[in-house]
Amino acid sequence: MLKREKYLEKIRDFYDSDLIKILVGIRRCGKSVILEQIMQELKERNIDEEHIIYVNFEFIEFEDLTDYKELNKYIKEKMKDNQLYYLFFDEIQNVEKFEKVINSLRASKKVSIFITGSNSRLLSEELSTVLSGRYVSFKINPLSYKEVLELLGEEKSTDEIFGNYIKWGSLPNRFEFKKEEAIKNYLYGVFDSIILRDVVERLKIRDTALFNLILQYIIDTIRKRIFSREYYKLFKK
Repeated sequence: MLKREKYLEKIRDFYDSDLIKILVGIRRCGKSVILEQIMQELKERNIDEEHIIYVNFEFIEFEDLTDYKELNKYIKEKMKDNQLYYLFFDEIQNVEKFEKVINSLRASKKVSIFITGSNSRLLSEELSTVLSGRYVSFKINPLSYKEVLELLGEEKSTDEIFGNYIKWGSLPNRFEFKKEEAIKNYLYGVFDSIILRDVVERLKIRDTALFNLILQYIIDTIRKRIFSREYYKLFKK
């Protein structure tokens, strides 16, 4: 597993802070892995594992905790003493009114909270209002080219590696696949999840077919000037 030191270095100073640590970024860019690496570093500091509580809301065993009251109850029951607890909530946007739970737990003054989620909720105005002045945010990106070389075990760049990086991007999981067809299928799946689960849901777009048509047009003409007449022709189809 590639250690994402670039981000860990920025977050370490806040490990024991009562500020809420928010890791935001597109889906599959590596936020969950960074959470795992933070937890591992805490264990290496001899933090008792019972004081490290991890909840991933994409796991079915935590499905009942998407009710914010149940989540609050679950966490409170696990906190047995007055020592500092480290709470990790992965993909917390799946919890309705999650801000209430976070605020309630933080008010106890004995927790260090880390949360991850998609940009659509964690960068919203609602979150900024509810948690104003109580959080620090870290923008997580897919792998940098330097990280890609490290992941591949290469000390020097080559035209082949750089060309592959430019063509297919650097979402960490895509490097598990070698065949182009497999890479395409994986990236299409991620693209659909970002568009459908983040953008469409967030903006409450009803006509997803038209939205996809416009989006594809913009992508196809990203290096061209877009004229209103061309938009007119598009809508006339």
